Amino acid sequence: MAQRFFTRNDRFSHVALLTLSFILIFSFAGWSQQLPKIPFPYGPMGLNSMPWIVAKESNLFAKNGLDVDTIFVGVSTVMVQSMLSGSANVAGLGGPAVISNVLRGGDIIQVAATVPYFTQSLMVRPQITEMGGLRGKKVGITRFGAVTDLALRALLERNNIKDVTILQMGGLAETMAGLSKGSVDGSMVSPPHNFTLLKQGFRELVSPKDLRKLGIGFLTNGLAARRSYAAGNREVVVRMIKATAEGTKQMIVNESLTKKLISKYLHIDDPELLHQSYLYVVENFARFAPLPSVESGELTARLPDDYVAIRFYFNDAFPDTESNRGFVEDLVTALAESTDVVVLNPPMALDDHDDMPIARRGRVHSVAHLMTARTNLDVQSQVIARARAFLGTYGGLSYLPPYYGVKSLSFYSDTSAFSSQHLDLARREFTRLQPGSFWRRCRWSARGQWPPRGRRAA
Repeated sequence: MAQRFFTRNDRFSHVALLTLSFILIFSFAGWSQQLPKIPFPYGPMGLNSMPWIVAKESNLFAKNGLDVDTIFVGVSTVMVQSMLSGSANVAGLGGPAVISNVLRGGDIIQVAATVPYFTQSLMVRPQITEMGGLRGKKVGITRFGAVTDLALRALLERNNIKDVTILQMGGLAETMAGLSKGSVDGSMVSPPHNFTLLKQGFRELVSPKDLRKLGIGFLTNGLAARRSYAAGNREVVVRMIKATAEGTKQMIVNESLTKKLISKYLHIDDPELLHQSYLYVVENFARFAPLPSVESGELTARLPDDYVAIRFYFNDAFPDTESNRGFVEDLVTALAESTDVVVLNPPMALDDHDDMPIARRGRVHSVAHLMTARTNLDVQSQVIARARAFLGTYGGLSYLPPYYGVKSLSFYSDTSAFSSQHLDLARREFTRLQPGSFWRRCRWSARGQWPPRGRRAA
């Protein structure tokens, strides 16, 4: 169900990708000769570097005609030095090292942004409950001049705190270990290291969202290139950007692959930490926004002026049982006593779910005769967008209505088959989009309630 939710066709996509912020100063040039091997240093070893890891492991560089050799380098200044020496012409980095080089008129420029904001967390001992508690304490960063250093200094300056000892620890893993082992009182780290520290009992004194509220624009990570190289190899750079964008999309839509690669490269095996890491990837590399209104055209004349849209189908969480069929029939009958009901069941089998048959009668209408295999998603989208509310089986379709500003109530009956992973994400995103627009309920406790009371998702 998780993967199905993210891989609907564009019209049904609940994820509008936060596509890379292209600073495309390049135009397409000829591609007449075979590409040489492209060394590609990147860092840090964290979730912000996953687009390139996914692109490499999924052969997306090769798909775009690139022979890329990804090389993890933990220090951005080392990557810049390797580029200036000619050892590499493109790299996965951003932040102070690139900024400093640009300000000095150097040859390194930023060509795309993958993470255009701070993503660091200030993790501290549990006894420290406010920024003032850092006075006289030691806080670890990766290196002076690195993103962790700048983020920490911005926090200290905004809170007028000066008497803090800042220690450079090395990489993110070393910075995390410094707090775990008691060498420092706090550490500035990026995901997933903050998740690990939280599980160990440390406090997240400042989250990435708190940092963004400071209003400080910052490019944490992205694609950098030598200006001189990009000028003569524009097609290479454009294809690197495209492969990175495709890696970002694959990272979001393919949950199992992403978790597998997070485990492989970041050495995380804990299911809870993998889950938190994947949610971070989705929330920070995808953009959730309301869908534009749809034109109903001729369909409008065939629909009631006011109605509720429904679609019930059977799956593991809502199996085909006599009691579930009875529940749906009772619900439809009750709805039809007070409003028109439009059933969204298509006339053909389009996936592995069996729709619950609902007969047309009285105020119960069907749009099956208006659907073809090619137009069924169009029709369902238009009907949902104009509805007062949507009711149906908990699953991918139940996530769509809130993006049109339509209330959604979905049902399940088998809690052992219910996955909460996407619900965790939906709770946060639907609250931001439109509070109160999405509910999911166990059918045994939902009869007769609209809006339902109790377990609200957003």
